[in-house]
Amino acid sequence: MKPLFACVFIVASLAACERQREAPAPTEAVQTASTPANTTTLKIRIAGMVCGGCAEAAQQALERIDGVRSAEVSFEEGMATVICEAGVSADKLVTVLHHVEMNGEKMQFQASVVE
Repeated sequence: MKPLFACVFIVASLAACERQREAPAPTEAVQTASTPANTTTLKIRIAGMVCGGCAEAAQQALERIDGVRSAEVSFEEGMATVICEAGVSADKLVTVLHHVEMNGEKMQFQASVVE
């Protein structure tokens, strides 16, 4: 029974990746004059994403962090742009990305702050 479950899981994951590949790429977050002065914009390189679903899971994980105003993750570029309150540490963002799960499985992303 376990091999059948593994096959179903792989097929479902591939189907999710195909649907994400067809979706338009997310737009990159841009800090504007209307962004409050007590925020900062960080760019984070993310290695290990294999589909748009991975990018979506990473984006949702970043957006759940207290103090994050917005997060945009691009699978194609392997980058995240995060606008957050000044008190949010870059290390916390990277740590969260290292522990992202999708369908109950740890994705093992490698993340590092670029700027």
